[in-house]
Amino acid sequence: MDGEDIDAAEMAEVAGDAEAVEDVEVVDGSEVAEVAEESEMVDTPETGEGSDAAEASDAPGTVEVAETAEAPEAAEAADDSETAEAPEAPEAGEPPAPRETPFARIREFLASSRVREVLTSPRFRIGAIVAIILVLIGVFLLTTCHRHTWVEATCTTPKTCLICGETRGKAPGHDWAAATCTAPETCTRCGEVRGEALGHDIGQMTVVTAATCGDDGLSQGTCARCGEVFTEVIPATGDHQVAERRVVREATCAAPGEEEGLCSVCGHTVSFEIPALPHTDDNTFTIEVPATDKDPGTRATHCTVCGAALRTDSYEWSAAEKRVYAFFAGQLESMPYSRSALLQLAREEGHAWGTAVTVVDGMRIDWKEQALRAAQLYLVSFPYSYKGLYEVLKTDGYTNAEAAYGADNCGADWNEQAVRCAEQFIETGKVTGAYNRRGLYRALVILQGFTDAQANYALDTLNY
Repeated sequence: MDGEDIDAAEMAEVAGDAEAVEDVEVVDGSEVAEVAEESEMVDTPETGEGSDAAEASDAPGTVEVAETAEAPEAAEAADDSETAEAPEAPEAGEPPAPRETPFARIREFLASSRVREVLTSPRFRIGAIVAIILVLIGVFLLTTCHRHTWVEATCTTPKTCLICGETRGKAPGHDWAAATCTAPETCTRCGEVRGEALGHDIGQMTVVTAATCGDDGLSQGTCARCGEVFTEVIPATGDHQVAERRVVREATCAAPGEEEGLCSVCGHTVSFEIPALPHTDDNTFTIEVPATDKDPGTRATHCTVCGAALRTDSYEWSAAEKRVYAFFAGQLESMPYSRSALLQLAREEGHAWGTAVTVVDGMRIDWKEQALRAAQLYLVSFPYSYKGLYEVLKTDGYTNAEAAYGADNCGADWNEQAVRCAEQFIETGKVTGAYNRRGLYRALVILQGFTDAQANYALDTLNY
């Protein structure tokens, strides 16, 4: 009976606590969180088995307390639902309930079971302790235990630790060395310069060797500051003393002359220029650059001694000269002419000889190209040899150089020319019966001017 009385007394106390919890008036979320926290501190699921509360659960009228001790999760869910419910409207005459604020929500979140579970877990506590220890060790090492890595002081900065930036002493400042003739003030520690070099102070130069008319002299001076010795060359005077001179080259109107003599002072051979002679003007204007139908020409007078052009002027063609030009241009367009043949044609047409000469020279015709054109036309009409073509061009009035240019550059194969020529002779011989091999050979060589090799090539090719 004593045991039953004790159990009944304990159950009464528990029931009284529960009624006290139910009588608490919910004002805001913070009071609900505090009541939930106190209930969890009392009702721990891990220690409920075998406790007095477990024994009290067998007594009648104690069902709600036992359920609270055995199922904390259900109590927490009830707390959350009660917290989420909005407070009832205050009755008449009662003060209004305070409005929920963000800070109240934060306190509610921090008071939740999930946050408390994390913050009270052994792993979280161990990690926090390790982090705090590492931070303390780092601060300790940086402030008290590291070894300074000192960078030596410079002229402008004191001795400084490379790790923490701590300084020791003061910057020593520059140690200026005095300026010299060639260098400005210079710091002996860092090499910085200030100002400019002083320059040498030589003063008066002393003549060591006097200059002569043919040889340079020498002077010398010493710097008053550094003692360096300087020398200067004194140019030769050039005032030679030559008593006798001889002419080396006579002066002309085209170039100055030269004479030389021996200097009695320096012994050198000295040359002297003889001024050039004046020109002798012939006072006759001759054509330097012939005029054309479009551009004026140039005329000049000349020196009778050296032929140099002295006075020049420009000139243009007259109306007669322009008519001759039109005639020549038309003839050259149809066929090639030599200079002499073109002038002869102008005379036959009644143009003045002097006018024709002026125009034909002013046209600046390339007579070699005219000879080449003529040679190519001749080879179309007859199989000439080189010698025969050259002679034909000469007959047309071309010069030796022009005729040779035409024959050399006409592009003929002289062996084939000999074959063509032999074929023509053979065709003629069939009518007359005058050619045998010997006769044909003589005709090719003597009459037409082919070489021995070219003639034999033609006869062998034709099996004649």
